[in-house]
Amino acid sequence: MTEKITLRMNADSTFRPEPETACTELTPHGMLLRAGACAAGRVALCLMEQSHVRPSNFEISLSGELDTDSLRDESLFTSFRLHFNVACRREQEQTAVSHALRLTHEQACGTTRMLGRIAPVSCEIVIVSTEPDKG
Repeated sequence: MTEKITLRMNADSTFRPEPETACTELTPHGMLLRAGACAAGRVALCLMEQSHVRPSNFEISLSGELDTDSLRDESLFTSFRLHFNVACRREQEQTAVSHALRLTHEQACGTTRMLGRIAPVSCEIVIVSTEPDKG
């Protein structure tokens, strides 16, 4: 079974779940995924800001594969998949965004590294530009 949480960046650079879900409605497994996605998003945004890049859209999904067919208290994660979906304004920003996201996954985010001690964490990155290049 797979558990998944998706967060979208707000105008104030915070992240909200899609669909809107209160923490009290989440299972402990869901809370772990939400914390992991939120931490990765905050670290990635910080790294992008260091390169003077602000994405126009930023969505993060974190899913975890469980060792049981249904969610139970004793269910354990066997793997995680972190998915970044980012829209930046110009094509030139894609390199900085890609670097920030790879760095977040590989070493900069402590929460992602902690998840990696539970089970392997794979990463998928999708980056698009919303404005044409001025050639």
